[in-house]
Amino acid sequence: MSYHQIAERMKKIFTRFRNIAGFVSGLFLTLQAGVLGQTSHKVGQTSHEVAVVNNAFQPDVLNISAGDMVTWINNSGDHNVNGSQSVYASNPESFGNTVGNNWVFTHVFDIPGTYQYQCDPHVSMGMTGTVIVTEDSQDVLTIHFSSMGPHVGQTLWLSVKDDQTGEEVTRISVTVEESFTLQLPVLEPGKDYTVDFYADFNGNGYYDAPPTDHAWRLTVEEISGSETLDFVHNTDFTDVDWEHRLRVLFSGMTPHVGQKLTLFVRDSQSGIYLDTIVVNEVTGPDFSVSSYVIEPGGSYTVDFYADHSGNGVYDAPPADHAWRLETGETMGDADVVFSHNVNFTDIFETTGLAPESKAGEVRLYPNPARDRFYIVSGGEAPAFVSIFSVTGARLKAVQNLHSAEQAVSLEGIAAGVYFVKVTTADGTMRIGRLVVR
Repeated sequence: MSYHQIAERMKKIFTRFRNIAGFVSGLFLTLQAGVLGQTSHKVGQTSHEVAVVNNAFQPDVLNISAGDMVTWINNSGDHNVNGSQSVYASNPESFGNTVGNNWVFTHVFDIPGTYQYQCDPHVSMGMTGTVIVTEDSQDVLTIHFSSMGPHVGQTLWLSVKDDQTGEEVTRISVTVEESFTLQLPVLEPGKDYTVDFYADFNGNGYYDAPPTDHAWRLTVEEISGSETLDFVHNTDFTDVDWEHRLRVLFSGMTPHVGQKLTLFVRDSQSGIYLDTIVVNEVTGPDFSVSSYVIEPGGSYTVDFYADHSGNGVYDAPPADHAWRLETGETMGDADVVFSHNVNFTDIFETTGLAPESKAGEVRLYPNPARDRFYIVSGGEAPAFVSIFSVTGARLKAVQNLHSAEQAVSLEGIAAGVYFVKVTTADGTMRIGRLVVR
């Protein structure tokens, strides 16, 4: 495109501002410097446009290099761009504008990473977008999709997992076109990765095993530098057993920076604990925690606490700070937003244990435990040890431990939070709380 064509296009955009002539003139001087390769921000900077039309961002996924500029153009309707860290805690920085119509919003992305954003009035209609920013010299995984005609207009979900750890390193969604390309941030050299993706063929918003939805799997072995995968639509489907994500977006957690945070996910109907996630140290006020145990149509309770007292175990508020969130019915992936507050909840209050269980407490270590734990009871060997769920169901009993130093096995006990009831030979009964990872 020639300089005059660019200038004419920008002129049409800037007239929407109805601003003073000097302001427009100054912007054209900046444009001219950029065309001549003298941009003050970054030589070789590329500009990208996103159209805001029909309650959608087009394109809704954009791959750019660090230092590139993105311009959103809204021709009609009340919309905005909200990429704030208070909504998307994992964004490297915040960006966005206020709700309005007939606007142009521009942002330069200097920090590599994945940025998510939404239109606040229409997020419930799926009006969201993603900007993936990579270093100019950064290696990327590029996937070229072609012949995707059967899925044009549908949502495609894609996940990349580290084969060694099983951890998900990338998850994005995109509206399918006949042919399109995704570029994902650099993966670690020498590692193997699995790329799972599916097209929501039946349009219900969540994963169904093929052939209801169409799903595929690609692999990358011993990645070295940039890698490119070519995918041509086919009917050789794979049931990727897609795990829907429950993500808690934390903001304003400044009072707990440096503390341990533990989060539990349980089924709201049965009360069964499904997942336990431990953040050993909160490193900043805004962050996110993800779990992959939810199912479409389920409802979940999210309990979490910050170890404010610093003793390594849970204490009822205000000694520790604890909260409870409810997801309501989830269909597909679910995000829960939490802003720090002092409306604490004792997340382990229970009537399932007998009143005499409050007779005393006992120390258990390590806590959290993984496959075994020990009991600190003043040197006297416990005569009887029981492990209870937080609802009061006894899950395991151990008799006649030979010494206080003897380990209690956690075989058969899933990750979660439990009460341990210790009875000594003289009938003294004590209760402790144990976190199993």
